[in-house]
Formats: sequence, structure tokens, C-alpha cells
Amino acid sequence: MTENWIELVIGALVLISPWILGFSDISLARWLNVLCGMVLVVMNVWMIYGNDPAARSAATVAEDASQQKQKRVRRVVNTASASRKKKVEQPLMNS
Repeated sequence: MTENWIELVIGALVLISPWILGFSDISLARWLNVLCGMVLVVMNVWMIYGNDPAARSAATVAEDASQQKQKRVRRVVNTASASRKKKVEQPLMNS
């Protein structure tokens, strides 16, 4: 998280560097710095304040696993040997 804040500051510095360093009269250099700075700022704001799926809590992951288990159905399947019946978990088939 700290590296995102550092990259955000670097992006802001890249964004304003044409005016700080005095090359704002060179159009291509100015616009390249403004564009790169804006990309860095937007990406890092998104990383800091966005919804990061890797940062989900363990409870959410366990809840997702239980929901997937509920999507399965138990049914009786005949086995090839001695006509015994065995319960086998098989996924639901969407038609």
C-alpha cells in the first residue's frame, strides 16, 4: 500500500514536471509528461481506493466456497461392480 502512495506522488511530479523544470514550451515533451503522469495518478488512485479482489477477507472466500458447494447436487449412481449404489457428487448441468 505504501508503494502505491509513492507511485502516486511520482505520477503527480511527472505530471507537473514540464512547468517545474521549464520545458513546457516543447509541446511533445509537455504532453507526454502530462499523459504519463495522468496514467500513473489514475492507476494508483484506483489501486488505493478500488476494490482489490486479492484483499478479500477469509470469511468472504469461505462463503464463496460454500455457495459453490451448494450448486452441486447429490444423486445416486449405479457402480459397475455388484450393482451397489454409491453416492457421487456431480455438478449441476445447465441446459
